[in-house]
Amino acid sequence: LKGLPNPLAEVKKPPAWAKPRKERLKDPELRERLFEAMRQQNKFTNQANQAKRVYAIKAMQFALETGMRRGELCKLLWSHVHLKECYVEIDRPGHENARLKGGDREVLLSKAAIAILKSLPKNPQADQRVFPIAPSTLTKAVRESRRAAGLPDYINVHITRHEATSAFRERGLSMEETAEMTGHASFDTMRRYTHPERSATLKKLG
Repeated sequence: LKGLPNPLAEVKKPPAWAKPRKERLKDPELRERLFEAMRQQNKFTNQANQAKRVYAIKAMQFALETGMRRGELCKLLWSHVHLKECYVEIDRPGHENARLKGGDREVLLSKAAIAILKSLPKNPQADQRVFPIAPSTLTKAVRESRRAAGLPDYINVHITRHEATSAFRERGLSMEETAEMTGHASFDTMRRYTHPERSATLKKLG
């Protein structure tokens, strides 16, 4: 409308040469500080929220092993979990992001991922989700715990996807295998999530 100020006038687009994020959540001590802070935060909430926070911790640990998105974690059903065959089904029919690689995929499970699933109680109620919490609850739990522990601002739910993608490559998975795990639409997109450590590359060089 004429005469009205443009609310986006002061918003600056990042330059084309801006570097992608390099942060990771690989350090075991940093991870434990986050999870311990999440456990401590539980002491200051009611019983119902305490149960949700426990699932939040497990969801973060599972995300680090699988690279699954926040929404995928919170929608995962026990009927889509196949422990004997070591995979879970990701069902994303009609997702608004058409760039996603086909939408549906199978995510293979490491031994650590299987152990996390086996440690979870199956919800006896109508809710048959593996992690019966809202995406916003997971985000809030991580954010509040990060602040309480004085951890870096880059630590959030999404950082687990960067960490898992980088770890898959360092553990020897090919680009194709990693893309099948993460569901990235293209290798170019996936490269923005891959931050190999210098020491890992040097070890391969010999």
